[in-house]
Amino acid sequence: MKRISIPVFIMATVLLFCSGCALFGREPDARDITKEYIPVFESYDSPGQYIGEISSGAVVTVVSNYYIHGYYSSGASARITEYFSGIVLNSDGYILTTSSASCIYDESGNRIDSSSVYAVLSPVYQDEEEYVLRKVAVDDDCGLALYKFYDRFYFTDESGEIQNGLQFTAQFSGNVTDDGSRCWAVGNSLGNLFPESAVEQTITQGIVSSSELDKMNAAETNHLKVSFNGKQYYCLLSTAPTTPEMAGGALFDQNGYIVGVIIGKLVSDTDGGTDYLDRATLCLKPDIVTDFVNYVSESLQTVIPITIASSSEGVV
Repeated sequence: MKRISIPVFIMATVLLFCSGCALFGREPDARDITKEYIPVFESYDSPGQYIGEISSGAVVTVVSNYYIHGYYSSGASARITEYFSGIVLNSDGYILTTSSASCIYDESGNRIDSSSVYAVLSPVYQDEEEYVLRKVAVDDDCGLALYKFYDRFYFTDESGEIQNGLQFTAQFSGNVTDDGSRCWAVGNSLGNLFPESAVEQTITQGIVSSSELDKMNAAETNHLKVSFNGKQYYCLLSTAPTTPEMAGGALFDQNGYIVGVIIGKLVSDTDGGTDYLDRATLCLKPDIVTDFVNYVSESLQTVIPITIASSSEGVV
């Protein structure tokens, strides 16, 4: 019988050990991750405090990575990272975010799809780990994308029982948003400028300056409406200050309900250029969010829950 040399034996052992690893193209198994209960009180000093400590728990930082071949003049490739925001849609781990998180465009207008996308949980969890997201659906026309956590999340409730999902998920408002009502924008605000603190979030306050842009003469401009599945939807305009990284984040009302998904700043075309208008943030209203999620749900023949809340009572 032939003897196996020691080097060959060692190599065979290494191959067997790594046979299930990414070295051979196999992804690691999804993990079960359990978060401790975060106390929720019966009352708060202000709506802003409630939104900052509780409602903001449903907002995540979205980290998109891209590999661009021939990025440098030498022909070398580059790894580009862009930061956005997203919303934990339900306990099944679906993440609603901006379609910009799925791709970028080079100087020639060529589309470059993200090579990997991660989510960092809200600071309320005190967890800065990047959790893998899997793309579910993207619609560039309406500006929305749907992803899902690769890992499975659980949390302990107030009684110590284990519950599915994360403790804080989105609750969209089912009420008509009145002009002049207070609102709060939450999202990652400085990730692309300060990578060392890229996962921090910001909350800004403003008012809903126009919830019925379809009644404005300016609504004829494409800046104020989007299309999805053959239907047009008008945006909500808010004075809450935002940055590009906050796209995909949430605009909350005083009840902690989401009245808009941030898509960007309102722009003005002047003298052949484009200027961003101060304190003019565009958001998609819950109607298009609901239609988008339901469309994806029907297309994939899978249930994707979305919560629409209706209440006239504030949190304080």
